[in-house]
Amino acid sequence: MTVADPGSPPDVRLRFDPALLNLMLFGRVSRVRTALTGGVAARGRRPWLLLPFLRVLRTPPPPHPQA
Repeated sequence: MTVADPGSPPDVRLRFDPALLNLMLFGRVSRVRTALTGGVAARGRRPWLLLPFLRVLRTPPPPHPQA
């Protein structure tokens, strides 16, 4: 990620359904299924930059069940 001047066009513009994005980020729904059903769409000058970003994005681990 880099910081650009205000007003410059974004590399990637992401449109998503919040619930589906959450399920996708936590691995409950596949990325392909989410994209094909319209739950997530990437547009912009360089939409392929979203894939490396999603590889380094870390989500919190699932909570451990209480004994």
